[in-house]
Amino acid sequence: MWCIIFNTIIMGMQYFGQPTLYGEFLNALNLIFAAVFTLEMLIKVVALRARYFTDTWNRFDFAVVIGTNIGLIFLWVSGSNVGLTVTISRSFRIARLLRLMNGTESINQLFNT
Repeated sequence: MWCIIFNTIIMGMQYFGQPTLYGEFLNALNLIFAAVFTLEMLIKVVALRARYFTDTWNRFDFAVVIGTNIGLIFLWVSGSNVGLTVTISRSFRIARLLRLMNGTESINQLFNT
């Protein structure tokens, strides 16, 4: 949970006209968080095998991690930090906030529906 919160804070620290070094630092932190979330997903998949995909939240996490990684690959290939690719990548990262609400029964019902 702390990684999700810190990742969201890091994304919120970006602003227009920020110094290049500051932007590179934030991008490096975002890559570290992406690696942490990918590692978490891989550990769960290896540990739970096919049972991993029976849980709705695990499938959601899987989609968010894969979407984030695809977005990061597109950013790396294109070499730019603007446009649709960045928007999609950030959307997947923001989707992790929904994971924090999985303890709320009404959110769980809505999500499972």
